[in-house]
Amino acid sequence: VAYPHVSGADVAGRIDALGPGVSGGWAVGDRVTLYPGLGCGVCGRCHAGEVSMCRAYGVVGEQRWGGLAEYATVPAWNLRRLPE
Repeated sequence: VAYPHVSGADVAGRIDALGPGVSGGWAVGDRVTLYPGLGCGVCGRCHAGEVSMCRAYGVVGEQRWGGLAEYATVPAWNLRRLPE
């Protein structure tokens, strides 16, 4: 981990903004938590839903700045809906 670094793999909050091309019915203000595993998104293991087996596997809060920041940026496929 390069320092300074922001940790935090257990994340919950509301969507503040969406990047270009985000689909899946997400909207600003949605309540979400996230799956912290990060894969490449293109290999066979990622496409099979076995992200933890990806050769590029990482974790939000370790290989990417995490949820203890005021804002966090994650791929949309990492999001999970929370009930109101």
